[in-house]
Amino acid sequence: MAGGRPSHAFQFTPFYPLVIAAQFLPLWLIYAGMKIALMLTAGYGMLRFLRDYLGFKPDLALLGGVIFALNTQTQVAQIVHVVFNFAFPLVFVWSLGIAGTRRYSWIAATFGLLLFSLLSYPALTGPIYAGTQLLLIVFLNPVYGKSKGRLLAKWALFWLGYALMFLPLAYALLDVSGESQRTFFPRSQSPLFYLNVLGKELLATSLLVFLIGGSLVLAYHSSVVRRALLLNAIPILVTAFFYSSAADMIRQTFLGKIELHLFFYVQNFLLTVLAFIGLRFVLSRKDLWPLYLLGGGVALVAMSTYLYGSSTYKTLLFLNVLVPLGIYLYLRRASLLGSPDSDSRRSWPLMTAFVLVLLGIRMSIFHEGQENVPYKRYFGNNPTLSEALVRKDVGRVVTLGFHPSLAHNLGAESADAYSPLFSARYRAVWRVLVSNQLKDEEARRRFDWYWYEVNPLNGQTSRDFTHRLYNLKDCPRVFEKSLEWHTPLLLASNVKVVVSLRPVRELETISERVLSTDCLERSEGAITFNRFRRFWMPAPLWVYVLKDTFGRGYLVDRAEVLDSDEAVLEALGRRTVAEFRSSVLLSAQDKNVGREEPALGGTGGEKRLRLKEYSPDRLVFEVETLGAAYLVVNNTYSRHWTARVEGRPVPVLRANHAFQAVRIDSGRQQVVLQYEDRILWLCYTAVPLGIGLVVVAARRLKGEDDLS
Repeated sequence: MAGGRPSHAFQFTPFYPLVIAAQFLPLWLIYAGMKIALMLTAGYGMLRFLRDYLGFKPDLALLGGVIFALNTQTQVAQIVHVVFNFAFPLVFVWSLGIAGTRRYSWIAATFGLLLFSLLSYPALTGPIYAGTQLLLIVFLNPVYGKSKGRLLAKWALFWLGYALMFLPLAYALLDVSGESQRTFFPRSQSPLFYLNVLGKELLATSLLVFLIGGSLVLAYHSSVVRRALLLNAIPILVTAFFYSSAADMIRQTFLGKIELHLFFYVQNFLLTVLAFIGLRFVLSRKDLWPLYLLGGGVALVAMSTYLYGSSTYKTLLFLNVLVPLGIYLYLRRASLLGSPDSDSRRSWPLMTAFVLVLLGIRMSIFHEGQENVPYKRYFGNNPTLSEALVRKDVGRVVTLGFHPSLAHNLGAESADAYSPLFSARYRAVWRVLVSNQLKDEEARRRFDWYWYEVNPLNGQTSRDFTHRLYNLKDCPRVFEKSLEWHTPLLLASNVKVVVSLRPVRELETISERVLSTDCLERSEGAITFNRFRRFWMPAPLWVYVLKDTFGRGYLVDRAEVLDSDEAVLEALGRRTVAEFRSSVLLSAQDKNVGREEPALGGTGGEKRLRLKEYSPDRLVFEVETLGAAYLVVNNTYSRHWTARVEGRPVPVLRANHAFQAVRIDSGRQQVVLQYEDRILWLCYTAVPLGIGLVVVAARRLKGEDDLS
């Protein structure tokens, strides 16, 4: 991914469990399995949190678990990659030693903590969820106030262990943060921006509008409700700060690049806690029911007014009235179970079924992201793409209209870099490549602002590839417009395949072959077998295997040294394929240029090159030339890359602004490029210690009473 970043400079580890699983299982199966497993984890974890930490009765805790499990599917960030959005309640109790009363419960808790940790994204999980757990211990610890010191010690043990487990990754990210392309950040927003997000993205799509509205009016009567409100205010303030101009002072620091504006991830959990703390309180105070119902009603009216005009949200709000009503009736019945003059014991299954049916309807009507599209259809193992990439040397892929994970699963590297971490120089080269698409200020601003990718489709063209293609009735039409790419630079950047959800006329002329899954013939009238099959077949793809492409490494006769990086970028936009094949551009700002041997050397003659070994951290080439030449490698330049020619160290030059080059002499030689950082490997010695601290945090030590 990401233009050749080393294996450790990423948001997850090289031993990320899902990547390992993807070597044996299809992506759609992994995704579906993770969705189900994390949803169950969320529900069970919330039950444990409410029951064992906050002291809720089991029936109310179980209901809170069901609601939270379903809400994990409608929150803003419900993708499987942010595991702690689902697992945090369970991690909370396990990491504090609240593993259960059985003798060996801590063993299962330890394995669970290690698994969730390995599945997490440390750069997000550490600062966001460690901070949230600390706040909960300090501000919302009504049952175990005397145990606060012990809880804080457990908290420190777990998160220190977590940090040590990911020390190699943390070091690598910190080391490359200065070279990261994240020089642009979220625009400054008004103070009410996040409140708008909170309303539209969290409250409107959750099952909690009524319950939260009712809880808000109880703050005067309950200190616990007030503390829960304070906790919900903190993510709002943190997110608002990082979206404001006040955060400009830290934009270019590592702290400014780890996305603390995503602190709102915890809001779904905290809102659920607030809702059920309020509900528990009003169940114990019969005199406050009118006030509670009034607050819930006002919240529903306010949300209806806020979202007026959207048919989807009108349906949503209608269900948000029915669902809390069903919950209230259920809990009212449950609260009377112990009453000797009540005959409600026989009616609770009916109430439970009623609530679950409402929740099911609510979930089926509202879809978040692409959940209404069969995952296998767009992210399954497509045979056409497999055929295009078989027996191909290492090359990059550009994807038009969908996420490149489909190509990643087949071992391809995406040139359009769906990654929050890639080189600023790589972005600058790509900006030259798509400069014809950036003709107005707004297009340039959007390209520079968005930090997760370098987009091959900027402006109006992106809609033509993404909007209509989820219609299963029609085959996508041919894209007639020009992509306006600088084709020589695209080919020189080792792009060998373009995969599109729509046929592209322009790409046919620069391709040596075109593969396609085609479309089923359209059938009119009644439902036919062919129309039914559309739901199960892979999405139609057009795969363009480009001609005259450059390899991951290639040989040129000479180098041209220009005065500055800006001059190199300007020259890249004018180069032809022939010029790329004859020479490489170097910048005088590169400290290695001119060291040892003059960078302007090089003579013509026959040249042979074979890529013998390729990995994220090591490349081996076999080179044979009749004269001196330059080996240009299309991987991102970094100060940690080293080069050896027949075992002799040589400097790595920064080629074509973002990539690598090595000067070699005539003859047959082996060139080895390797990413070497001794500090990185020393960091691995801390990993076993980190695992040990996690075990200590989860285990209930001798002489300690289990908190649960």
